[in-house]
Amino acid sequence: MVKERLCAKALEIHQDRLMAAANVVGLGIVSSPGAKDSDDVELAVYVQKKLPLESLDDADRIPSVVELPEGDDVHEIAVRVIEQGPVSLEDPTQLE
Repeated sequence: MVKERLCAKALEIHQDRLMAAANVVGLGIVSSPGAKDSDDVELAVYVQKKLPLESLDDADRIPSVVELPEGDDVHEIAVRVIEQGPVSLEDPTQLE
């Protein structure tokens, strides 16, 4: 079980590497599926489209876990890849 504080810290440490992967459009923190505790979260990597691992270069593969060293402990933070689709900025003049 990973609390949001640890997940946020892991996100801060790993964000540059995760955002550098092709197809990634955003990062976040989401509730773990099937979690009994609402504080159980994991790191979310939003991609334009989920692709088969074999079609990706090693640098573009998203790990299933990232490590967060904290003192003598190393926490493993689960990573979930979520298909988001293309992302674009909205024209603020169109929001009125």
